[in-house]
Amino acid sequence: MNLPAVVIDDAALNGLPAEIFKAAGYKFYTGPAPLSKYLTPLIAQVLRCPNYILAVLVTVATLVGAQAVRSYDIDVWMAFFCGIIVFLMKRLDFNIPAFTMGMVLAALIEERFRRALLYTNGSASVFFTRPVCLILWVVVFWMVWRIIRGDKKSKKTE
Repeated sequence: MNLPAVVIDDAALNGLPAEIFKAAGYKFYTGPAPLSKYLTPLIAQVLRCPNYILAVLVTVATLVGAQAVRSYDIDVWMAFFCGIIVFLMKRLDFNIPAFTMGMVLAALIEERFRRALLYTNGSASVFFTRPVCLILWVVVFWMVWRIIRGDKKSKKTE
């Protein structure tokens, strides 16, 4: 049975413009349509909460979630440490989504890299002789070349 999801348009019922949610790309599924008529305005009330209160609530929820996964204190400390790192990176205008993708994919990439080396008895030639790999290397070199060339052009205009 497919239950209809009510997108944030119901938030306008409570005086909050739906454009706020749509601009941010948020879509909530609050259950069956009759139930969502009443739940969506309640969820939308989160936007009325001051940022300093919302930040504390998100921090506490994150730390409780880190503790709840494996019940290790080190997980809480790691979550706290990563939060500080992300805060500093945001202050220094780093690309947070790229960093997050790197952190998530690093273990997978390392595992696949080791597996590829095991299959080829330690030979790295598999990364340079396969047609797909050659195409990927060309794309990587092209992107690096574009970045370097872009830096040179920006220095010329200054």
